[in-house]
Amino acid sequence: MSLRSMRYRVYSDYFMPCRMNEYKDLVEKFVCQGYETHSIISFWRLLVSGADVTKGKYLLLRHDVDINPAAAEEMWRIEQDLGAKSSFYFRLSTMDLELMKRIEDSGSEASYHYEEIATIIKQRRLRTKDDVLKCMPEIQQLFWQNYTCLKRKSGLPMASVASHGDFTNRILGIPNWYLLQSSDLRKKLGIEVETYDRKLMTYVISRHSDALYPDLWKPNNPEDAIIQGASVVYILTHPCRWKRSVALRIRHDITRLVEGFNYHVFRGSV
Repeated sequence: MSLRSMRYRVYSDYFMPCRMNEYKDLVEKFVCQGYETHSIISFWRLLVSGADVTKGKYLLLRHDVDINPAAAEEMWRIEQDLGAKSSFYFRLSTMDLELMKRIEDSGSEASYHYEEIATIIKQRRLRTKDDVLKCMPEIQQLFWQNYTCLKRKSGLPMASVASHGDFTNRILGIPNWYLLQSSDLRKKLGIEVETYDRKLMTYVISRHSDALYPDLWKPNNPEDAIIQGASVVYILTHPCRWKRSVALRIRHDITRLVEGFNYHVFRGSV
């Protein structure tokens, strides 16, 4: 990472002003242009029903709650004011069951942002993709335990789930969603769709994800999709990038440093 990239990262994580008004303006523009907002699960069920989504205007809103549940709640309140629906995916480390229930009761969706492959890679200090594949039964069992426990405690349907990305996934070249390649596992748990499923993404015409300063969006600003008249627009945000919490960011970064140190230093010792 270059010095400039490091400066941008520090600014994005610790000094970037709150951008919630920008988010409100963005969603409002789509609503004003006649886009029908959807959570992941509501759009998926629309597809399953046989609807021809190529002839309408649909906006899928997804939020991965990696660090800051309070920022996620602020985004949800903005959407409530605009009559918009969306999906919020919470990690085990960011679970807020009361907030999740309120999100679900409002007509949006709250579910699981899972990372069991990365968890086992770090716990076992796995060195190759083949090592991960050998541990897949253990990984799937851990996912089963976490998912069913969360579902029981929350009382939520959690019919869609979203894979989290970790540095270990990138190192070994195996994403967390790989553990849900088993249709039998999905069926037993009642999972209808994973956010990266090809059958879902095939219908997305314009996909956008928030990014770090100075680009802010990848591959480009979602407003371009409005100009182009895209029929299905997918926007992924991470609430912590729109309203920062220095205390939570410090704790998160320390955890990542410790995990990275332990993995790289002791990786070859097992």
